Amino acid sequence: MFRPFGALIFACAALAASDASAAPSVESYGRLPAIDNVSLSPSGDRYAYIAVDGETRKLVVGTVGGDKALLASSVGKAKVVSVSWAGVHS
Repeated sequence: MFRPFGALIFACAALAASDASAAPSVESYGRLPAIDNVSLSPSGDRYAYIAVDGETRKLVVGTVGGDKALLASSVGKAKVVSVSWAGVHS
């Protein structure tokens, strides 16, 4: 009685294991992040981050809850160490 049930469980487990997605490539693990140095303004209304695209970087500023950037300015190939806000109501 339990043998058919055990075989059914084994078959389901084998099917589930075969449906697992393929492991990510090594290049995926070695890739640098596309967003770096995220900072929230002191008022909590805005955020800023550095967008990285290959060797070029861009400072992006946006509003929390908004879907558009307020500012997107290229910083070139310079490595940005941190993003800070000047003032409480920035």
